[in-house]
Amino acid sequence: MRAKHQKGVCTLLFSMYSGFFALVRKYGIEQAAKTAAALGFSSVELFDKAGKESFSPTLPNVQAAARAREVLHQHGLSVSCYSVATTLVAPDSTLQKNAKAIDELKAYADMTAALGAPYLHHTLVLKMPLPADAPRFDEILEPVAEAAAEVAHYCEGLGLTCLYEDQGMYFNGVENFGRFFAEMQKRCPNVGVCGDMGNTLFVDESPVPFFRAFAPHIKHVHVKDYRMIVDQQSNTASLCSKGGTLLKDTVIGQGEIDIPGCLQILREHNYKGAFALEDPFCENYADSVRAAFSLVEKHF
Repeated sequence: MRAKHQKGVCTLLFSMYSGFFALVRKYGIEQAAKTAAALGFSSVELFDKAGKESFSPTLPNVQAAARAREVLHQHGLSVSCYSVATTLVAPDSTLQKNAKAIDELKAYADMTAALGAPYLHHTLVLKMPLPADAPRFDEILEPVAEAAAEVAHYCEGLGLTCLYEDQGMYFNGVENFGRFFAEMQKRCPNVGVCGDMGNTLFVDESPVPFFRAFAPHIKHVHVKDYRMIVDQQSNTASLCSKGGTLLKDTVIGQGEIDIPGCLQILREHNYKGAFALEDPFCENYADSVRAAFSLVEKHF
């Protein structure tokens, strides 16, 4: 698992994340694998959603996942992680467990194992921003941890580790994520952290303290960048932080994120995992990929 680029062979592990699942859906696994390999990636990361009205995974079943593993291997690729966006517990007064999402996460876990990936990563509560009458963090922590533990225990039987990232308004930032992760460590032995370089901005925190706090537990990394929108008259932002800062994803290395600071912390802790590029799948994507490779290599 080594990423090839113009200078030859590097020792870092780069994973194609943004856009890969869309390529699979549009062109099939063979063409998607060819594209990822040609771009210089050594692995890929799949993405799907759980708990929605219809269950429509990128790969329809375990058999298709096993076949995809073979195709990827033929192109020198592995699967670094399977990421699933979902909400485990309703962020309202009912605090109702999303049983559909949990069942579908277990199905994704089966596919993750068939793909030969070590990690199933999933979100916890997606809703942003939270409504004014949303439950307090102290109220939602226990039911979310209980639901996440059900998925993690299932994954344990498959030999998978469940990863959680700094995401959304509840389980984000050093304090809140730390309380959640401590709960998960009490309940399950097979848990870790997906270090996302951008999501702490949703709660108006720099990612560097987050990476410093959880570096020993970070097993997978999402490399991304955001820029802050100052001119609200020409607002093209797609996200808004808890404090009202407008954010828009941008090409890695062209935004506000202290990517070098995060990489330095990972290097100090002898990080061995993949760097999954979560950047806009833009017209000049190949150029942005090469620039991201160079940025990570320079600072890691």
